[in-house]
Amino acid sequence: MLDSSTQGGECLNRVIDRIRAKYGFTAIQRGRTLVLNNFFPREKGEYILPTPALSR
Repeated sequence: MLDSSTQGGECLNRVIDRIRAKYGFTAIQRGRTLVLNNFFPREKGEYILPTPALSR
């Protein structure tokens, strides 16, 4: 059985996934991913990565 904090975290992750699916990965970011804005350009809500194998 899951406690309420685990359930709340899972619910938050599902909501974040829905927002990203609708508006793109960069529509909502956690604090530790904000630094990526300094290194990678973005287009249509997605990061443009230099290595094609790492692109979505």
